[in-house]
Amino acid sequence: MRLQPVVPLLVPRETIDQCILDGYEIPPKMTVLVNAWAIGRDPEVWENPEEFYPERFIGSSIDMKGQNFEFVPFGAGRRSCPGMVTGILTVELALANLLYKFDWEMPV
Repeated sequence: MRLQPVVPLLVPRETIDQCILDGYEIPPKMTVLVNAWAIGRDPEVWENPEEFYPERFIGSSIDMKGQNFEFVPFGAGRRSCPGMVTGILTVELALANLLYKFDWEMPV
């Protein structure tokens, strides 16, 4: 979901006040788009951003629910995906069913 976000550009937003972001002046009432595709590939945030390495999240404080803006697969804030909980639970249920169907044994 970091490398291939379902929606590469998040819902358009409108600025309330004038602000300066990274040296760019953004006037009030300007429509802006958040590029989730580029956020997931930012080399300043991710080490080897093009590499699939799920272990990078072990012990990390980054969550997928929009609290950290380095990783926004479901958007963030009040406009985050309303189906986020359903999607997460569906994946967990599929994994649980897959694991249930196997006979697990300790290696000898």
